[in-house]
Amino acid sequence: MRPIHTFVDSGVLRVMVTGPFDMHLVFDLWQTCQLEHNRYHTYLFDLGGVRKLRDSGLSWLRVFNRRAVKAGAGILLMNCRPGIAKRCVSAGLKIGLVAPHLAVHAATAHNRGVGPKGTRGAGRMASVGVSL
Repeated sequence: MRPIHTFVDSGVLRVMVTGPFDMHLVFDLWQTCQLEHNRYHTYLFDLGGVRKLRDSGLSWLRVFNRRAVKAGAGILLMNCRPGIAKRCVSAGLKIGLVAPHLAVHAATAHNRGVGPKGTRGAGRMASVGVSL
């Protein structure tokens, strides 16, 4: 199974990571997220398949979060295991506690400044796989 899968919907990039989250993924994550191109206004990292978050993976998330905020983008982590969530919160990262399809909808609405009545559904997401 590929360690990184992405789904795109209206400027929201959802990145699903499986296996250990460490330095082995960093290059592919930078290539996938393409923060410097301003393609996405929100980055959702689904860590439900991450068995272990190593220090290098947590450091990457912190650096990416800092750069995303400077670029005007939002970042949200979701589906984290309790130990991983605790480490991420301690590092100052935002954890989402909603189902993935709702997270895309809520993040999109939040970044556009639109309330629940004015938002459209999350729509159909295009799937793209990245292999190492």
